[in-house]
Amino acid sequence: MLPSLAIGWQDGVVTLWNEDPRLTREEKVLHKSEITNITFSQDGTRMVTGDKSGTVGVWRTHRGLTPICQYSKSGSITNVAFCGLAYEEDSMEKWNSLFFFGGKKGSVCLADDLKNCHEVCKVGGSIKSMLFYEKENSVIIITSHLLLVQFRINLNEKLVPDRKVKLS
Repeated sequence: MLPSLAIGWQDGVVTLWNEDPRLTREEKVLHKSEITNITFSQDGTRMVTGDKSGTVGVWRTHRGLTPICQYSKSGSITNVAFCGLAYEEDSMEKWNSLFFFGGKKGSVCLADDLKNCHEVCKVGGSIKSMLFYEKENSVIIITSHLLLVQFRINLNEKLVPDRKVKLS
């Protein structure tokens, strides 16, 4: 994957610059309010954007900037964490980039690029930081109430509470 730079603007425009052919591409399709988060998948082929009004956009980035799908939730989206798992469907391997997203309302959703999205947990306060811990197959969340929570993902894509620590 070639180096890329993504920029989100206050009016909801997303700009992507690619090293080769040194061109920029702007998209005004999905977002209508200020972009609050841009996150790339580990391999760089997917990008997720979030905005202040709760719209989440999923993009293909390997050939420019192509919208795949979008989700709408209430409240500003502040964090996205990819967990990039692969699935096999009908004897064909389909890469289905799973990711978590959450925001000011404290709800955490698990979504993919095939228009599947569901709320998996709700934490007290807004989400300040979120990361996927691959070694333990879990998501770690820090909230505005200084609570660190870790949830493991089971085989049914359900979150099981694992640890909860109050930070001081």
